[in-house]
Amino acid sequence: MMQIRSKTKKQIVLHSMMLPGAVLLILFNVLPILGLWMAFSRYQPQYGMGYFEALFSADFVGLGFFSMVFSRPDFQRVLFNTLYISIVKLVLLIGLGVLTSLLLNEIPYLRLKKTIQVIVFIPYFLSWVILASVMMDLLSLSGPINRLIEACGGEAVSFLGSNTWFPVVLFVSEMWKSLGYEAIYFLAAITAVAPGLYEAAQIDGANRVQQCLHVTLPCIRPIIILMVVLNIGNIMNAGFEQVLSLYNSAVYQSGDIIDTMAYRIAFGDGKGSSGGGGIYSYSISTAVSFFKSVICCIMFGASYLFAAKKLDYEVL
Repeated sequence: MMQIRSKTKKQIVLHSMMLPGAVLLILFNVLPILGLWMAFSRYQPQYGMGYFEALFSADFVGLGFFSMVFSRPDFQRVLFNTLYISIVKLVLLIGLGVLTSLLLNEIPYLRLKKTIQVIVFIPYFLSWVILASVMMDLLSLSGPINRLIEACGGEAVSFLGSNTWFPVVLFVSEMWKSLGYEAIYFLAAITAVAPGLYEAAQIDGANRVQQCLHVTLPCIRPIIILMVVLNIGNIMNAGFEQVLSLYNSAVYQSGDIIDTMAYRIAFGDGKGSSGGGGIYSYSISTAVSFFKSVICCIMFGASYLFAAKKLDYEVL
């Protein structure tokens, strides 16, 4: 017992350093969970009444708002858009991230390698507001891309007003912003591969491509699976800031996702794009977000079990 007290006394300074982070975690991640009560009650902001007082004095309606969300005529389309955009982004980011890291690793000149890596990585630090402005200028009807199309004999394309082209714009802009950041994980894993494996492969007559396929990729396979697991947990997060910055009412059919629908219900006209909402728009929006969070939790658990089976991760 004395040893435990002595050890605790020595570590009290280290534990006190965690206090500011713990306070912020409670304020911004734990207390907001109480707001989920909106999804199960007829919540309305009341003048002269505190937030928690108005929240817990609201009438309980059970799963009524969830039923209202699921019966919306646009719900299935929005759910499909969310899953489609998120899955394609996941596949492209993982696949192109691995390819980018392999190509960077093959550059023999360190200065050139670092320069390319910095250029690819810089867009990650820019906000979606800035990148969306750049994309709008590039893809406008009078922008450089459409001018090039017209110069080649084609017709101008409304990239941001076409349900066919808008998902492509989302995928390309996501790769532009996040590909360099995604490649860092795989590049770090590649640097940990034992040089002796490459030497043995060279002795066996393997060229650089064969070394990548039979040495590098198998060695970084655990990191690839780990990144897939972490991203599957966010499968319902299709990029709220990106879509909100780029889309408009003309591309709701192909670009509207769960998060933007919840945003429009709560802060738009109070009715969303296809009715609903009204005076209980906050409750309906919370029900949409709560549904998304439950699906993310289930997907993360399933992906973790998959990783535990494939990579012998310890299941808690």
